[in-house]
Amino acid sequence: MANLAETLTTTTDNMTSNARRLQHQRKILLLRHRVLHHTQVSVNLAGISMSK
Repeated sequence: MANLAETLTTTTDNMTSNARRLQHQRKILLLRHRVLHHTQVSVNLAGISMSK
């Protein structure tokens, strides 16, 4: 019985750390997307001001 409880605890811990890892990856992807978007906008603005 103790073994079962241990297995459940381990499984829950694994799920928790997996969820945290996924959240972290999503944050990184969002940040990267934001930076790329910001860079793109800056380049576009630079291009507009240079063509004038």
